[in-house]
Amino acid sequence: MDDIETKIVKSYDNYIKDKSIFGDTIKVLPETPQSFAQFPTIIVSEVNNNQNLSSTTTNYYEHSSNLTYKVDIYTKAITVGNKKYQPRNVISELKLLTFDFFMNYGFYRANGTKNEYPDITVSRYTCLFSTTRNNWNGKIR
Repeated sequence: MDDIETKIVKSYDNYIKDKSIFGDTIKVLPETPQSFAQFPTIIVSEVNNNQNLSSTTTNYYEHSSNLTYKVDIYTKAITVGNKKYQPRNVISELKLLTFDFFMNYGFYRANGTKNEYPDITVSRYTCLFSTTRNNWNGKIR
């Protein structure tokens, strides 16, 4: 079966860089780096992949899996075209584009939360998206 996580991260990377006014400065990664060298940085990763019990046969043959993806958006104030954008404005645009991407991919938004980060100059927003994926053909329902 294909690596769905790599496919989603690459598709998201292309989508967000194409659609966002901050596209030239965005860094999309599959895991959190030791330190952030570029803002905004967005981490996209599969955080849960479990058996969908409602689509499991009595002999335990799995027909589908439940997937949850986590998207963490980290940013500071950014200047684009001589205009300065505050972190809340950057996050506002990026989270709406992120919602759109995942919903069009067949996910639903399970959660969206503003989070703390040890460096108070960095703003962080975390989203969780869930879906069900067919095991026999890899399609997201």
